[in-house]
Amino acid sequence: MVYLLLNALWVWRSGSRLRGQIEAIRRSGGPVTLRDLTADSIAPEQNAATYLQRARNDLKAASRELDDLYCSDTYENGRLTEEQLRKVESVFAVYPNLLAQLESAAAAGTYRPMVDDRATSSVGKFIEATLPETEVLRDAARLLQARAYWQLAHGDRDGALASSITLLRLSRRFDCSMVDYLTGIACQGISGSLASRVLYDGPVSDATHDLLEHEWQLAEQANVDGFREALKSERAYGITGFAHDIPGRNIWFFRAFWDGQQSAHLDALGRMIDVADRPYRETQKEFSRIHQGIPSLYTLTKLIIPAVLASHEASTRSVALARALRVLNALQRRSDPEALPKADLSDLGLPEKATLDPYSGKPLIVKRTPRGWLVYSVGSNLKDDGGAIEQQFEDVGVKPPEPAESPAKQ
Repeated sequence: MVYLLLNALWVWRSGSRLRGQIEAIRRSGGPVTLRDLTADSIAPEQNAATYLQRARNDLKAASRELDDLYCSDTYENGRLTEEQLRKVESVFAVYPNLLAQLESAAAAGTYRPMVDDRATSSVGKFIEATLPETEVLRDAARLLQARAYWQLAHGDRDGALASSITLLRLSRRFDCSMVDYLTGIACQGISGSLASRVLYDGPVSDATHDLLEHEWQLAEQANVDGFREALKSERAYGITGFAHDIPGRNIWFFRAFWDGQQSAHLDALGRMIDVADRPYRETQKEFSRIHQGIPSLYTLTKLIIPAVLASHEASTRSVALARALRVLNALQRRSDPEALPKADLSDLGLPEKATLDPYSGKPLIVKRTPRGWLVYSVGSNLKDDGGAIEQQFEDVGVKPPEPAESPAKQ
């Protein structure tokens, strides 16, 4: 009898604390249900999903036509053959409204998935319903990349950079889950790679330089804000998942345990949200402290920390790329960059923060090579690997493309 009374007290206290936490999140304006993450929360014209849904069928059809292109080595290195260039041109001729729909989606204020009420009843159903919309972004990224390659091959550098900016604007709208956010980060990486390739190719207009600086400055801040918003969305996923997706969750005998674990989950995410915009090394240390402070009994809650650590590292990589690209853009717009033996970061007209490595806190590394400027961060291993930006955990930045092989070698 005493045990039952103690358990009843535990159930009451843990349940009261959990309800108080959820109510506090609601009062602060944060999402607490999956429905809060859907299109019902914003006007259709402000939702990128409105325009992506209209473009979906054409995007799928265009992707099918370009499947062979996407799998080719020439697409990977950005040097399409004449036949492939004609194929890209024909696809945009067949689907003339597709680009305008993607530009409208990129110009929208935010992104919220368009799903019905049934999909918000559990995390599994919600992911199943929203995954196709995330795949639309992937298709859009590949198509805009192909278009930029076509424009660059035809000497339209300003147009190619405009295509990369459309992709950049579109990708930074995605933050209604950590999966969406990471998909957006990956697409920003594609946009950054496109932009650097164009800058290395040759001169662009001053207006394009200005646009590039403006948009990547916005993207850098959007990465920090987006990471925080994605954490808030994960909190709503957790509230729904604990309530509806765990067998036996509401059995009275076990309720206090699950309420306690869910409270720990909300506490951990709340603390991570509070420190999300701090410097990389400080944030990583704080996340580790949060992980260590979670009782070992709460295994589900402890599992989220490594995933968030990896997501934060991806976010920091994107910030490093944005800063490296902004530095390259400033260098390339100088009247005679070829004559400069080295770069003075303080003389580029950029804010000091834009020239700092987000990993080390020191200035970005800039080197002059025979093919152009190499600009990079030391990456998460905090070691200068000489500009090895191809490896995930080594350096992060932009480097001149390798020269094309001669016809004999091809």
